[in-house]
Amino acid sequence: MKRSWKALAASAIAAVAGISACSSDNVGDKAASAVAQDPACSTRTDPRPKPPPTFIAEQPARLIAIGDVHGDYQAAEQALLLAGVIEVTDDVARWSGGCDVVVQTGDQLDRGPGEQKILDLFETLADEAWEAGGAFYSLLGNHETMNARMNFKDVRPEKAWADFQNVPYDEAELLDRLNYEDVRALRDYLNSKRPPYLPTDRGFDVQDQDLLRRAAALAPGGTYANLLAEHNVTMVVGDTLFVHGGIHQNHVDDYGLEKINREVQAYMRGDNANYPSYMGGSNGVVWSREYSGGTREPIDAQVCAHLEGVLAAVRAQQIVVGHTIQNGSSRGRPRGINSVCGGKAWRIDTGMASYTDGEVWVLEIVGDKITGLN
Repeated sequence: MKRSWKALAASAIAAVAGISACSSDNVGDKAASAVAQDPACSTRTDPRPKPPPTFIAEQPARLIAIGDVHGDYQAAEQALLLAGVIEVTDDVARWSGGCDVVVQTGDQLDRGPGEQKILDLFETLADEAWEAGGAFYSLLGNHETMNARMNFKDVRPEKAWADFQNVPYDEAELLDRLNYEDVRALRDYLNSKRPPYLPTDRGFDVQDQDLLRRAAALAPGGTYANLLAEHNVTMVVGDTLFVHGGIHQNHVDDYGLEKINREVQAYMRGDNANYPSYMGGSNGVVWSREYSGGTREPIDAQVCAHLEGVLAAVRAQQIVVGHTIQNGSSRGRPRGINSVCGGKAWRIDTGMASYTDGEVWVLEIVGDKITGLN
């Protein structure tokens, strides 16, 4: 049975955003590292670049952004159908988006039982989209890095622990692979912070295999951590900057986007034992809510001025972020995809996963027209 995206596209909200691009030394080797989209959008036979470049110079004819999916495979599939980039036949999703480019802004993990299936789907779509002449990029969010650091506090419901159970592990190898902080976090979790539905015996033993298999899959150097190490934290596609949380001026001044990607990817592979400091804290790359309104609404002029400097530094027209649910909350955030700072910041986390009971939205960028589809 085939399902079409058109049955899901109920309405569209459109807004146009345009600012002038500025040159900056912070862009670094942008032109040299960019992959240009073929204007004719012919199929490709060359391998998909893993990880993808940080800067992709050419503006896709149609660019789609998808926010947090948090372990909800059905919501992820519905978003892709709404975007018109997949067809589902006999419960198998396949890329049908041709030359379209999709960026998913992170948080595939936690709060739902479909995490592994989502990761596998996104890898399949990345391969199929690349071969078709398009692209599919999923970024790292705070929940991907939390899991790599053995922070499993948001693994829920109980059946979510069934994910990654087909991943083999060796306890001695796992402990040898983890650094001291990771081992301490995992031992603490096993000994005192375990969910009530995990075994009550303490220590590393076979009764804890649900948790240990997850650790083996997602700890730096693990099977799925290596897969996630082939993803970016942030990237610029055409004239749009994408990130889960936020990019601040110090991120581009002190590090640069390419270095941020390289260092986090090295951490996920287990090649760098130190988790980069710029990733954590309230101003961290995957934790910042400065543009998404996590602390206050409306966004003030100082924040917008700060954003203008960031966008100029990376030669982008607008930023697209997830991380903070746009659910019409008491803090004044609108419900659904929306923009602030005169269309320079687009917030696309609509809480579509069942855990947060939001709505499925996607963002569409065609030329200078930016549209929220619901």
